[in-house]
Amino acid sequence: MEKRLLAVISVLVMFAGSTDVLAWNGYGHSCAAYIAEQHLTPEAKAKCEEYLQHSFVFHASWMDKWRFIGAYKPTTIWHVIRADENWKLDTSKEKYAEYQTERIWKEMKNYKNLPDSLVRQNLIYLIHMVPDFHCPVHTFFGKGMHTDRKYALKQKGKKFSLHTFWDRSMSVGREKWTMERYAKEVDVI
Repeated sequence: MEKRLLAVISVLVMFAGSTDVLAWNGYGHSCAAYIAEQHLTPEAKAKCEEYLQHSFVFHASWMDKWRFIGAYKPTTIWHVIRADENWKLDTSKEKYAEYQTERIWKEMKNYKNLPDSLVRQNLIYLIHMVPDFHCPVHTFFGKGMHTDRKYALKQKGKKFSLHTFWDRSMSVGREKWTMERYAKEVDVI
């Protein structure tokens, strides 16, 4: 794999190690993408711009916007990681995120032999999925653990799912932060 594109993927994986990213709503995804983009070398950034025709930030929430439409409906399940009670991932099931991430990683090792449109799509998927995988409510453990159930979590008298409550809580007190401020506060890699 060309070093520049490998660097891009490495930045996304390295960025994934930041547990303080808080990147699970639209603005949070944009901030996560902004931070990842700041770690690119000039060469890697140019290579990404060549494929993406835009910034990481522009594509950060793409999966959330398109996952309910036509051919992209199967990507809805790609937003979560499923693990058993022992934290073991099952990468054998094609419909799940674990499998798709592994598939993308393998494809991108030979990205020069792929159509540009597939390289672009894979980058967009990674830009969105890496932050999603580090959100506690995007990880399902064992049978019956689902974060979209309505729990007794209330905010201003309304009952919310754990997932919605988490997403809303992450921006409390940060509503007016710029992406630069967000990066300064949470980019602790």
